[in-house]
Amino acid sequence: MAASTDDVFLLNRMNGTARKTNLGDLVNIQKYDSAASAGGAATETLTVTGLAAGDTILAVSQVTKGALGTALIKWTDTSRTANQLAVEWTGNPGAGAVIRVVVQKAAQ
Repeated sequence: MAASTDDVFLLNRMNGTARKTNLGDLVNIQKYDSAASAGGAATETLTVTGLAAGDTILAVSQVTKGALGTALIKWTDTSRTANQLAVEWTGNPGAGAVIRVVVQKAAQ
C-alpha cells in the first residue's frame, strides 16, 4: 500500500524538525506496510519489507482487515528478524489482512 500524501508530509515534517533541532538521524521515523496475510491461524509471521531487526517499533496497527474480519491484538518483538514481524489476531483473520509498522530507524 502506497503512502498517502498526508503520511509523507507528516513523516517528512517530523524528520525535518528533528534535523533542524540537531537530532539528525536519531529521530528517523519510517512506516512500512506488510504483505497481505495468508490467513489460516490467529498467529502469523508477516513480511514487512524495510523493517530492520534493530529498529525501534513505535506502533503496529491493522490497516486492512482480512477476509474474516478479526482484530489485531498483539505483536511479538522478541522473535523479530529483518523484514518480518510475528502478530496475533483475536482469531484467524482470513487472507488479506495488512498491518502498518511505524519505527524509529536504527542509527547507521
